[in-house]
Amino acid sequence: MKSDTRSEDSRSNSKRDAILRSAMNEFFANGYEAASMDRIADAANVSKRTVYNHFEDKEKLYKSLIEFLANQRQHPSLNDVEKFAAVAPPKNLLQMIGMSMIQTIKHESNILPFIRIIIGESGRFPELAKTFVRSMEKPKMEFLISYLKNNKFAKFSDPEATAWSFSGTIVYYVIITEILGSSEIMSIEPERLITSLVDSIVAGAEKIG
Repeated sequence: MKSDTRSEDSRSNSKRDAILRSAMNEFFANGYEAASMDRIADAANVSKRTVYNHFEDKEKLYKSLIEFLANQRQHPSLNDVEKFAAVAPPKNLLQMIGMSMIQTIKHESNILPFIRIIIGESGRFPELAKTFVRSMEKPKMEFLISYLKNNKFAKFSDPEATAWSFSGTIVYYVIITEILGSSEIMSIEPERLITSLVDSIVAGAEKIG
């Protein structure tokens, strides 16, 4: 009986993943408003009722997709950040985080189309944008603020503002070069940007010990 239950759960999870991947392609191709639940069901090879059994409506499906991508999007080196946080000086850790953020955007094919949809639909569907921020951006910011606040190598006068300045610089770089596709108009080597940014942050901190 337990084996049958596990098998049923496995099939259900497999269908759920298929729906999410199908939804991702549909949203990327057509945006949120024009996305079709019928096409999502067809591409996932399930019935429309199955889609609604797993996800109550299109909004719930979209929010679940955001959470799904949030769990999938971590760059390998970012997975090691918490492990290194206790022993890594700010210069090393911030360099790692900064480059990982940029490399994730550049090399993970799902991220840019998804961000474009979030930005494009945020005016009409602000709750979807807020779900993105809660699931993807807030945890990273909270970790960075906590690291700067509790750092044993240096004391930062305003850890929260420092974290925002660090992230904001990288976000601006990504918007110009990747989201707006204007690297031929305005560009800088990411390594040079991150090195200068981190040097400025570390230079303004008070050394401990």
